[in-house]
Amino acid sequence: MKNTRKEIQTAGLLFALFQIVHFNYLQLGEEIRAIHFALGILAGLAFSALLIGLLSDSVYQRLKNFKKRIHPFLERVL
Repeated sequence: MKNTRKEIQTAGLLFALFQIVHFNYLQLGEEIRAIHFALGILAGLAFSALLIGLLSDSVYQRLKNFKKRIHPFLERVL
C-alpha cells in the first residue's frame, strides 16, 4: 500500500464510505432524496479520484503541474 498513489487510497476510502452509507440507507427503507444526492457525490468523487490515480506517470505529472500553476491556493490547503 506504500507505493500506491494518494488518489487511489482516497478513492478506496470514498467507495467504502459509499458502501456503508448505501447499506444503511437500504436498511432504513425510506426514500430520501438527500441521501441519493450524497451517494451520487460520493460515487463521483471516488470515480474521479480513481481515474486520476490510475493515470500514467507523465500525464499524472502534467496534471499536477497544471494544478500548481493554475490553483496555488489549493496547494496551500491540500
